[in-house]
Amino acid sequence: MDKEEKIKVTVYCLAFNHANYIEQTLIGFVSQKTNFAVKFVIHDDASTDNTAEIIRRYEKKYPDLIYGIYQQENQYSKGERILAKFILPHVKGDYIAVCEGDDYWSDSSKLQRQVDMLEANSNCFMSVHKTKEIYENGISTGFYFPNENLETGIIERDDFLKLRYGFHTSSYMFRKNEWVEYINNPPSFKTTYGVGDVPYLLYFGALGDVAYVGREMSCYRRGVATSWTVHHARLNVKELTNHASQIYKMYVEFDKYTDGQFKEICMSREAVYKMQEMVLKEKPRELLTNEYRQLIRYLPITRKVFLVLSLVLPKVLKKVYIRHLEFNNNKWLKNRR
Repeated sequence: MDKEEKIKVTVYCLAFNHANYIEQTLIGFVSQKTNFAVKFVIHDDASTDNTAEIIRRYEKKYPDLIYGIYQQENQYSKGERILAKFILPHVKGDYIAVCEGDDYWSDSSKLQRQVDMLEANSNCFMSVHKTKEIYENGISTGFYFPNENLETGIIERDDFLKLRYGFHTSSYMFRKNEWVEYINNPPSFKTTYGVGDVPYLLYFGALGDVAYVGREMSCYRRGVATSWTVHHARLNVKELTNHASQIYKMYVEFDKYTDGQFKEICMSREAVYKMQEMVLKEKPRELLTNEYRQLIRYLPITRKVFLVLSLVLPKVLKKVYIRHLEFNNNKWLKNRR
């Protein structure tokens, strides 16, 4: 039998200017201990530092494990669908796992534990686990994904969707066939939001239950210069407003996609993000119109109080909200060095 036919898990890693981190990522890959074959597909998107050189060194050392894809021009900036065009043709096996080039796996049993749980639970199409958040310099922020105590086991579909964004991408493992369908035929709610993690959780959470390993097995590096998190921390008011609008629309589309099956969950999310959008626009009274009025009852009590105050003092409450965002962002930006 051809060697590649025995592969059970394909791991994909997207890297760009990750020279300071990618080696730790690769060490986490090659340190995995499994009773099955694994393939690591590393996509370097025309890095201008020596990220590609490090990947090539590991590819040469571990030719049976690592397959590198090296771009001469940055594909992300050209709007290419990187997963569909460059990663998908190299996918083998039954499962797909993910880890970005600035994050890393901290447990050599990660893949084995997740595969074992998915093999034992056919109604699960996704597995996640606990992830520690660290600053760019490696110091722990004290935050975890999920930031609540969950026991190892199966999280039922509705309970999982209620957990919001509690799981980091470095913990994701999917069944391959469902992942391929998602990449080839992305649902409408995916295209309304610019970041891939939340649509992933919605899509696979809606398919069935989710297998959770309550063991810290990866680290998310917060504050890397090329990451979405840092970019988001520096957005202006217009971009923050558009961001809230995108998330609102994503849940509207997800509600349509699932034929209202998770309407209560969707409405509670829509309410929060539509309120954020309107507060930033200094137009909170729009929430009182017939189009949006039904969302108000889904707001938490603290948000309702905030909304009432913003109706009276829209400019003041807008400034309060922006200062709140700036405080949270500056809290970790100063720890990046």
